[in-house]
Amino acid sequence: RNWEFEGVFTVIPYTSKRYPEFRFWDDAARNAVGDPFVETGRTDAQGNAAVDFTIPSGLTTTGILRARGRVGVFDESGRPVYQIAQTLVYPKPYLIGLRNLGPYYMAPNTPQKVQIVAVDKQDRPLRGFSAPVDLVRFEWHSILRQHPQTKTLRYVSERREIQVRSDRITLGDGPFEYSYAVPRSGDYALRVSRDGDAGYNQIQFYSYSWGT
Repeated sequence: RNWEFEGVFTVIPYTSKRYPEFRFWDDAARNAVGDPFVETGRTDAQGNAAVDFTIPSGLTTTGILRARGRVGVFDESGRPVYQIAQTLVYPKPYLIGLRNLGPYYMAPNTPQKVQIVAVDKQDRPLRGFSAPVDLVRFEWHSILRQHPQTKTLRYVSERREIQVRSDRITLGDGPFEYSYAVPRSGDYALRVSRDGDAGYNQIQFYSYSWGT
């Protein structure tokens, strides 16, 4: 009998049962799910068939991926009978979670706190996880640039990241409470990553006060 297989990846957020109030996200990743994978064929004499639905190497996502496969087997009249199977794909062996204990708007030089945790695929805390913590401020500058086609000059806005603070922490069996403060008004982000990894989870906030 003829059969048709369709496989797709969809991005879903990771929700921790152990830490439901934490945000688990990779803000540096791109959601590269690609086009559906489709394959057709015929069953053998015993009515069996096999399909290789390969996970692309270097796959990235802001959360985790749900791999979903649907196979349809057609009877003699051409009517399909469908069966669906799915599984979860974790692009990385860890997930970083943040819980912001402070407000979105805050005054400069006011101590704030954020809780940090890292878990594995089974939602278990990763003891000894080394995590760089970076506090950055965003600034917008007008830059004079030449248009690549018309060769005319024009001003464009460009966002720059100014590093305010950088630390390295080691996580234990539970959430690590990290304290910080910003020295002046501005748009900020606090980023937590893994040593040697380009991905990070972040919280964003704004600080404002007269005269700063």
